[in-house]
Order: sequence, then C-alpha cells, then structure tokens
Amino acid sequence: MKKFAAILMTLVMVLSLALTASAAFVSSPSRNPAPVIEDFEPETEDCDAKLKITPYSDRYSLTEEEYKVLEEAYNRISGKKDDEKLSEALRKLAEEKGLKVGDLSVSDLFNVGYEDCEAHEEEGHKGFKVTLKADTIDNFAGLLYFDGENWKNVKILSYDAKKGTVTFFTEDLGCFAFVVNKYIVPNTGDTSMAYVWLVFAAACAMAAFCVVVPKKQRS
Repeated sequence: MKKFAAILMTLVMVLSLALTASAAFVSSPSRNPAPVIEDFEPETEDCDAKLKITPYSDRYSLTEEEYKVLEEAYNRISGKKDDEKLSEALRKLAEEKGLKVGDLSVSDLFNVGYEDCEAHEEEGHKGFKVTLKADTIDNFAGLLYFDGENWKNVKILSYDAKKGTVTFFTEDLGCFAFVVNKYIVPNTGDTSMAYVWLVFAAACAMAAFCVVVPKKQRS
C-alpha cells in the first residue's frame, strides 16, 4: 500500500508540474477563431485603412516579421521562457483589478494589422479605436500588446460581458493577448485540460479501490 501511495503522489506531482507549465494559457489558442471586428476608427484624418485580424492558428499567413513576433509572444506566454516583462504587465493589471497575479491567464493570442492605407505608411497613424467581439473573453480582465521585446497594457475604453465585446485604444497594431480570470474558463472549445483532470480522477478512483478492497478481504 505504501508503494502504491508513493506512485499516486508521483502522479500528483507530475500533474502539478504540467499544470504549472501550461498555466499561462487558459487553453491552446491554436483552436480559437479570430475575434470579430465590430468597429474600427483610425484617428488619422482621411484614412482608408481596413483592419485585419489574424488568429494564432493562421499565423503562417502573416509576413515573416509578424510571424516571428507572434511566435515569440506565444513561446513566452507558454512558459518556455522566463519573461519578467510579461509578469510585470500582469502585475500592473492585477493591481488595477484588485486581483492576484495568479488569478490571471491569457485566453487568446492574435495579430491585428491593417491594409489599404499607403498614404500613412511613412508618416504613421495617431492611434486606433477598436471594438472586437470574441468567445474567449468571458470574465475579461485586460489586454496586452507585445512589440517583439516589451509587453504593454492596452487602454480599455469599455467591456460588454453580455455582447462579448471589448473596446480599446492603441497607438500601435501588431500582437495582442486577451487576459482573463483563469478560474472561469472561456468557451474556447479546447477540452485538452478536461482530459487531464479525467485521467487524474481515474487514478484517484483506482487508488481508493486498491486500498479499500484489500482491507475488506482481510476482515
């Protein structure tokens, strides 16, 4: 029985490590569809830009530079790198929301770009007001922007939980990440973690069976 208990404890430790390694993402963004553009207003006058959203699942359609930035952001969030700048951005967001950093997690990762705006490619834009609708922002906490090196908190103008929309202002376009309270899992369609917990529950049930049955046989 002691040997089996040791094996069970090992399983628990392995599961804990797996959860820790993947804790930054609520679920894999590879299965999430692109957020829907509800509204888009460039501050630059006479701008004909059209907004384009590319989800992480379609990252191979991006330019080489955009792809590298999005992939670098994914690697940092998924815990493959110790990113203090991401932690700092999450810390500031947690303080604003009155939450703990451990309560926060990333629910989606995507690229926001524009096209059909040759007039302002050199002189740049003043900024953009954007409204997105997504299934991955249940219990929305904030939005982060990654420029390839630094993480920044994006100014949120409004959030409508019933409609599933968030409106924000940003001076730059590129890689963005939705941040949510990870204890209320968004409806992303990803059931990978459910299988992990199912296996863990089965292991616990087996352990209980192996302990209880021998006792009954001895009595």
